[in-house]
Amino acid sequence: MNSGKSLEKKSREIKDFLSALLFYVEKGYPYPVSFKRAKDIKKLKYNDYEKAYEIGRALVLSYFSLEGRSRRKKVEEFLFRKELSIVLPDWMNRSLEKRIPLEKYKESLLKRNVWFRVNRSKTQNEEKIIRSLELSDIEAEQDKEFTFLFKVRKGDLTRTKLFQEHLIIIQDKASVAVVEALEPSPGDRIVELASAPGLKAELMYELTEGKVELFLAEVDIQRMEKERKLLKELGVKEEKTHFVSQDSTFNTLSRGNKVLLDAPCSSSGTISSDPSVLLSLRDYTRVGEYARLQSKMLNSLMESNFEYAVFSTCSIFPEEGEVLLEPYNDLIVKTRLHGSRGYTDFQVGDKITRYFSWIHDSQDFVIAGLRGDLKR
Repeated sequence: MNSGKSLEKKSREIKDFLSALLFYVEKGYPYPVSFKRAKDIKKLKYNDYEKAYEIGRALVLSYFSLEGRSRRKKVEEFLFRKELSIVLPDWMNRSLEKRIPLEKYKESLLKRNVWFRVNRSKTQNEEKIIRSLELSDIEAEQDKEFTFLFKVRKGDLTRTKLFQEHLIIIQDKASVAVVEALEPSPGDRIVELASAPGLKAELMYELTEGKVELFLAEVDIQRMEKERKLLKELGVKEEKTHFVSQDSTFNTLSRGNKVLLDAPCSSSGTISSDPSVLLSLRDYTRVGEYARLQSKMLNSLMESNFEYAVFSTCSIFPEEGEVLLEPYNDLIVKTRLHGSRGYTDFQVGDKITRYFSWIHDSQDFVIAGLRGDLKR
């Protein structure tokens, strides 16, 4: 009898928790924030939070397959099912079905890939750091394309002292590829538009051994101040960074020989790590809005003076990649990256690079190199 009541209480508890989680996701909060808020108001006495985190991810990824009208009904329907069913909005299916293997893509959304690198701005002893992680029961595998990058096979990096002290940095492989595409070199003066949160700037500083000048433009003052603080904590010397408050749809910076524009986007490439993004894509609105913003930023960039630039977005959609780049086909330069080619129903498809979650265990990114002319 007591065992039956215990199971009933445990079942009610997880339903309450998942319903609260879904409430915050539907409100538009990122999944990690939604989980934390649900955790604050609905304690799990009988369940492991790590397990609950993964169950919650699967619930959100299944959202469009659930017919229940209320959050509670959706949760109950999800828990009752024997098989997981990920359904994309119809417009997403139409956009992607002829370009990518949809089933492999949906399977990849269930997998959380965590990549990290040793912060060489604070330590040069990579071997020692990796050994320390192993002692903390973290298993990692070195990447073949970027040898300073590691993929986590087992364990939670965020709980380690090394992470808390900024001796290791969690950064997705595709995000690292964006910086590698720019090929930062000692002596470069690099402009980064929409630069927050700052991880790419720190990597540019690392790759040049601090022999670089960074001009970091950000429209949001609060984000810029957070970036300034983070870069200082990560070991970047303040005299190497110049912060500029700027709306980069009207770029005024012309001090650099190289420019990085990792543009604000729909974040559709991050669904595996933040499944709440899927709900924001219930229709085309979000992608259309960001595509218009990206177009303005790209046009402004191409009107400025530079030798070489990299444009990127964390998006699976051509509207935030190939469509924008097509007018600049003659100026696109192939990078040295080992990712996949872009969508080949566009002229630029063979010249640009995409990273795909089901191929590269990364976020979904589009990356393009662009030739400029400092004499203009």
